[in-house]
Amino acid sequence: MDPNIQIQNLSFGYPGKKIFDSLTFAAEKGRSLAILGASGSGKTTLLKLAAGIIFPASGRVLINGIDLVQAARSQTQAVYRDLGFLFQDTALIANMNISDNLALPLRYHGVGSPDEIARRVQDSLSRFGLENYAESLPAQISVGLKKRAALARALINHPRLLFLDDPLAEADLHFQEMIIQIARAQKAQGTLSLTTTSNFADAARLADHIILIHQGKIIKTGSPAEVETAALQALQEGQI
Repeated sequence: MDPNIQIQNLSFGYPGKKIFDSLTFAAEKGRSLAILGASGSGKTTLLKLAAGIIFPASGRVLINGIDLVQAARSQTQAVYRDLGFLFQDTALIANMNISDNLALPLRYHGVGSPDEIARRVQDSLSRFGLENYAESLPAQISVGLKKRAALARALINHPRLLFLDDPLAEADLHFQEMIIQIARAQKAQGTLSLTTTSNFADAARLADHIILIHQGKIIKTGSPAEVETAALQALQEGQI
């Protein structure tokens, strides 16, 4: 089945604070989608909901037709095995060296023999210039190297669904170019990607379709040009 995501009437919040109320959107194979919104608008929360890392209070999150909230674990495991997630703070495991951090998704999902896992890890270390840091702990390497390691881990299982949380924020130019090239290559391979950003220019560089959110609601969805026009109008009308 081609990768696809459907968010249906999704609501989510914390005690005393509603973040989303009845959000609905969908994305399909080869689509690169950006969730655009101001700081604190819930972009990261929505990305984690779409990836099934956290769950909604109500509504449905379906990936490849499988409801992540209701489906049996045997069904959702196949979905998560096909998914890569780049966390904004990298989320590398502090007491694991870089090699073990990269191997973690493969070991968790039982992908490949120990020799196959070792080969994939070595290939990823080489691809991202991390060979000299394989045995280092995350605290022993720079922020830039941590970002590269986190990206390598997100891609190591060859995901068909890729989630990127504000990947260009506070990144050096080399890493930004790396992200953009990878996003384009993944799209050409039919990967479905979702990214978050508060910067319209970054959204336009990374995505062919943008969801503009404000105060828990979708203001506009469409191409970068369509969303830019709608955002300017909403600003003039005091909607955002």
